[in-house]
This record gives sequence, structure tokens and C-alpha cells, in this order.
Amino acid sequence: MERGNLSMSRGILAVVGLGLVGFASSLGQHKPADTESALKPQIDRAVARAVQFLRHAQAPNGSWDQMPGGQGQSGHTVGCTALAALALMEAGVPVRDPAVERAIQFLRQAVQDGSQQGRTYDISATIWALNRYGDPDDQDLIRLLTCRLVKAQQSNGLWSYECPSVSPQEVPQLIEELRRLRSAGQMYNGAANTANYGQGDLSNTQFAILALWIGRRYGVPTDPVLWKTAEVLRRSQNQDGGWAYMLGQNVSSTYSMTAAGLMGISTGYGALRETLLSTTGKGGDASAKTPPPPDPTKDPVIVRGNLYLATVLRTPLEALGQQGFGSIPYTLWAIERVAMVYDWKTLGGLDWHAWGALYFFRTQLANGAWDDNNRCGLVPCTAFGILFLKRSNLATDLTAHFRGEAVLRTGDDKPLAKPDKSAALPANPESEGAAPSRRPTTVAEWTERLITGSEAEKRAALDEVTRTSGGIYTLALAEAIPRTIQPSEQTEFRRALVRRMTRLSVESLRSYLQHANPELRRAAAWAIALRDEQSLGPDLVPLLDDKDGDVAATAYLALKALTGKDFGRSSTAWKKYFTQFSAP
Repeated sequence: MERGNLSMSRGILAVVGLGLVGFASSLGQHKPADTESALKPQIDRAVARAVQFLRHAQAPNGSWDQMPGGQGQSGHTVGCTALAALALMEAGVPVRDPAVERAIQFLRQAVQDGSQQGRTYDISATIWALNRYGDPDDQDLIRLLTCRLVKAQQSNGLWSYECPSVSPQEVPQLIEELRRLRSAGQMYNGAANTANYGQGDLSNTQFAILALWIGRRYGVPTDPVLWKTAEVLRRSQNQDGGWAYMLGQNVSSTYSMTAAGLMGISTGYGALRETLLSTTGKGGDASAKTPPPPDPTKDPVIVRGNLYLATVLRTPLEALGQQGFGSIPYTLWAIERVAMVYDWKTLGGLDWHAWGALYFFRTQLANGAWDDNNRCGLVPCTAFGILFLKRSNLATDLTAHFRGEAVLRTGDDKPLAKPDKSAALPANPESEGAAPSRRPTTVAEWTERLITGSEAEKRAALDEVTRTSGGIYTLALAEAIPRTIQPSEQTEFRRALVRRMTRLSVESLRSYLQHANPELRRAAAWAIALRDEQSLGPDLVPLLDDKDGDVAATAYLALKALTGKDFGRSSTAWKKYFTQFSAP
């Protein structure tokens, strides 16, 4: 079986195109005009109208189809439902809202049977929605769906429409194979699973790779899969800097597929950077010197892709439909997603968000929807419009890498302490002469050590994840809490997590209040109260409506502790209080 090697990726990522260095150094440094505050009222109105359309278009069973009233006819009802539910949540609709809860329940039932083939679009979008919903009970399902996407990767590194089945018993076996490949710096090769699925395309691929990036948060080490896609995309970039729908010679670039190509490069880059930050060398050799993570602003593939994408902003809005765009809402959403991941405020010196927002303002229908002459359909286009206008970013942990932050997955503001692999955690003292345990290096391994190690190992692990800086330890604690069956351990883990939170910056605490994991939201709320962080009082108010009862109760207690007031559990009353309190 032929596999690529991580060292190849390192070498390619280190290349710098000499003619592009000047431009590369300025990537991401231009700041757009202050248009966001001016556009906000229009954005809010447009999003509110779009939300109302989605509410009215939802079927009684919680689903949406591409065209309202056509439930089940498009073949992508699951994907449409996931997109619509995600858009509602990104628009600020609470996760406890009946429309969101009905949609999530429909998705769970629709994708539970892993023995049936599924569609890449549907499975990917379902992972996005379930991750955003944030119910711990969905973790096993997300892992299963992620493994289906892993097995669906084509020999050329792309995805087609179909995904093979995966049984729950296969999930740990596939995770172990991926872990082994990652440790060896090798790429995944699952060609035997997809022999009859065609050669794949970048549209399906961009859905899959974002879902695979999210799947890493749930213990599926998809790095070898993402490396392979990134490697293929590097070799297939067109001369003009763009990418086409399908790989091959003399196929014209499009803006949406160029965004997809850049997305594939970004996830491969992020996975590589995390590997370099969290290891000291291949196979854990502490004596091996690890090269520094590559600089994406000097990567010629990214620079050329950025230059190609920037040309779209020179196109008059009224001419977009004449430029071979395909679905304009889909294209604009693809651009938004990749610009948010790379943290690009502008493209070619122009504010991409203000430019695209004008298109959505001008084209919104009377019923609040957006359309594209039935290429994608009313429901997907409306979801794309909301996601664009709200500047949705499902991979903020990936964006952190493009800002140069040495964090792993969780957004923890403290730099990741590079593990000292020469120091192993204590072995069980009752096993005299036993070899010391290998030190964990990933979220999944730290979580397992906390809940399944010997008593000495668990105690040492808890001490380290409590005191050591780095997001990997924060997430490990949060993942361990619902998995331990010992109430005393659960209490200890929660206390340790709150202690970690009290050391974080205001911005990090604010970010954790919105995290998908309820344990992180809960701990952040407690930490705010313990620190008497008055500035974050208004940020606690939305948690009163949190789907998780413990989070809502903690937010209520934290608000009382911060203010000395008691307005009950009504978020409306607390909002009114903070509005009056902050008024000049």
C-alpha cells in the first residue's frame, strides 16, 4: 500500500515563491473600512427575515428540503435540514428553540443507521450541525459519521457523493489505524473502500474536510486524511491560481472551487502545525529536532489562491450572474468561509464582507429567502445567506493557527507547552519494575489517562492538566467529565476545569461561554463569578436559555454573585438590567 510521508508535506509547505514574497508579507494585514457598524442594522434585518422564512418552511417532522413543500424530493433532505439548523443557530436562535430541537432530532434519526450508504453533503453538514448544537450525547454519533467520511476518501484525495457504511465496532479500529499513521507521518489510503464512487470533486470535498476537521475534536485523528487532500490540491492548482470543480488539465477555475481548494490547504496546514507543535519528532524521539511550523503568508499556493479569489471583488454585482458563477449564494458563502478561516479582513485590499452583503441586501426576496434560479434551492441559499452575513466560522481553532497562536483545538489563550517526552507519567507503584507509561500528547490520550489509568497515573494526569498551560488540557478535562463513572472524579475534574478557567483572559472566557461543550460553558461561567469579572456579566445572560440545565443554573448563580441582584431566570429581565446599568 502506497502512502505519502509527512516530511514531504513539510518540504512543500516550506517553499517560498520568490516573486510572491512581497505580496505574501502583506497578506491579512490590510484593514477594511469601518463598514461593519454601518451595515449592522441592514444585516440584522435581513437575517431576521431569513430566519422567519426558514421557520415557515420547516416541515412538521423537523426537516427542510431544497424547495419548500418538497420534503424528500431532492435527495438531500438531510443536508438541507442540517444547513438550515446550523444557519438558525448561527443567527442567534437558541439551541432550545423548538425549530432547532426538531431539526436535530430529525438528523439523529436520519443518520443513525451506519449500515446504509450516505451522501457526503448530508453526513458532513450533519456533523457541522451536531457540533454546533453541542449535546454530549451526540459524541459517539459524530465519531461514527466522521469515520464514514474517512472511508469515503478517494484514491486521489477527494470525495464523491457517496459514503460507505461503518459499523460502531469499526470505529475504534479505524481510529487506531489513523493514530498509527499520524505517529508515522503517513497519509491515509482508503482507495479500496471507494472503487465505484468515481473520481470525486471539490464541492463534495470542501464539505467533507470541514467536517473532518471538526471530527478531530471528538477523538478521531483525521490528520492523515487531511494531509493527503492538501497534498493533492497543491499539485492540482491551475496556472491562474484557482481550482476547478474536478481535477484535470484544461479545466477552468471557478471562485467557489478556489475557495474549496484553499480550504483543503488550510485544514492540511492546521493538522500539520498541530502535529509539529505537540511532538518533538517522528515517533516521539525527544532528541529529534522538529522544524518550526510553516508560515502560511509565504506559501506560494495560498498566495496565488488569494490573488485569484481577490479578482471576484472587481466584478460588478449586477454582472455576477453572467460570469459563470453557478450559484452566487453558494459561491459567496464559500468565499466567506475560507476568508474567516484564514483571517483575511480583505481580498485585494477590498472589504469582501461589505461587498457580498450588498448582493444579499439587493436580492433578498419578499418572503425573506434567497434564490439562485433553482441551482441549489431556496432553503440552502437562505442558509448560505445567513452564514455569510453572520460571518460564520465553524473552525475558529483552525483560524488560530493562521494568527500564529500556538493552541490546540480549544482556543485557550495560553501558549501550548511543548511536551517533554523524556518525562513519563508514573507507572502503577503496585507493579514493581513496570516500565513507565508513555506520556499522553493528544486530547484523546489525556482524556483516557484521566479516566482509565491507574490511581497514580490518574492523579499525576489530573495534576498536570490542571496546572499546565495549553488548550489541549482544557479540552481533555471537559471531555473526561461526562465519561467518568465516579461522582467524586467528576467533581474533581469540574473543580480543576474551573481553576484553569480563572487563569484565562477576558476574551478567552467570552469565547468559552459560546463553546459547543456544555462543561466548558459551565466552567467559564463559574470562573467569571469567582474572578468577579464584571465586564462579562452581559455575556452570561444568553446562557440562561442554554439547552443544558446545569449551564443555565450556573449562569443564574454567577449573575447573582456578580451583581448582588436577583431577577430570576428570565433572560429578558437581566438584559434590561444590563442595558440600564450600561446606559450613560
